[in-house]
Amino acid sequence: MRPNRAVSFTSSDENVAKVSEAGFVEGVSPGITQITVTSDDGKISKTVTVTVTCSHTWNEGEITKPATAIQQGEKTFTCTVCSATRTEKVDRLPGAELIDTDTAKEIGNNVYLILEQTAAALVALTGEDAKLEKADGAAVNGNEIVGSGMTLTKADGTKLTLIIKGDNDGDGMITAADARYALRVAVSLETPNDWQLNASIVTGGDKVTAADARAILRAAVGLEDLKLT
Repeated sequence: MRPNRAVSFTSSDENVAKVSEAGFVEGVSPGITQITVTSDDGKISKTVTVTVTCSHTWNEGEITKPATAIQQGEKTFTCTVCSATRTEKVDRLPGAELIDTDTAKEIGNNVYLILEQTAAALVALTGEDAKLEKADGAAVNGNEIVGSGMTLTKADGTKLTLIIKGDNDGDGMITAADARYALRVAVSLETPNDWQLNASIVTGGDKVTAADARAILRAAVGLEDLKLT
C-alpha cells in the first residue's frame, strides 16, 4: 500500500509484524497484529488486521516418550522458525511380543492370569530369559504357584505385575479371606495397593464393591468362575 498524501504507519505488535515508512508489512512471527495508517494531521485513520502464519521448518525431533515392548513412544518435532511443536508415534520395540493366550493376557503394565499356573509355565510363555519375583524381591521357584503382586521381568527389561482376579492376598488361591478383604475395601476399612485393587475388582468398574466381594466368595466355594480380565 502506497500513500498519496503524508501519512504514517504503525503496528500494534512489532513482534508479529513490522511496517515500513512506505507502508510495506514484514512478518516477524506467527500471530495477529493491527496495522494502522494515519494522516499527519490526524484527521484520517484506518486500521486493518494482519495475521502472520508460518509454513514450519521442522527440526530432526527428539524422543519425548521412549517406546517399550508394550507401548508406543512419541517423538516431538520443533519448528526452527516459530517454535511450534508436533508429535509422532514411535513403534513398539521388537523382540518381546505381548502375552495373549487363553491363560494369560498382558494389558498395560499387568498380566492377568487364571488360577494355578506355575512359575515355570508362565516363564515359558514369555521366554527363557524372563524372571519372576515375589513382592519382596525373592525369586519364585519354578514349581511354585504364582500369585497376584508378583513381578514378571521380560527379556527386554519390561516389568509387569501379575494379577489373578479374586486373589488379593497374593497366595495364588481364591478363598473366603480374599472375599473378606474385598468387602473391607468396599466399606473403606482397608486401603489396597494397585495390584490388590485390580485383583479385587471382578465385576467391572474402577472401585471395589460388595458385588465384587460376593463374586469372590462364590468363586472360593466353586459356585462361580471369575473372568480372566
